[in-house]
Amino acid sequence: EYIINALTGEIDIDNSNIIYLTNVKAEINLKDSNKVVITSDFGKYNTTNFDTIFSKNVIIKYVENTITGDYLDF
Repeated sequence: EYIINALTGEIDIDNSNIIYLTNVKAEINLKDSNKVVITSDFGKYNTTNFDTIFSKNVIIKYVENTITGDYLDF
């Protein structure tokens, strides 16, 4: 299960399948495993194929592990 939330979302005028997000939080609930939580300042989400780009202050948390960066193409 993949859940993505954002404070704001703006649909691309030229491609209605693309949504630009701010203050993003995503949760990936893995079957028979722990949850992965991803947060970032910005995101770009494709509603057709679920491709998601997280950018600026990206934080990934899984179990007791934390990964930080500025760009994640998921």
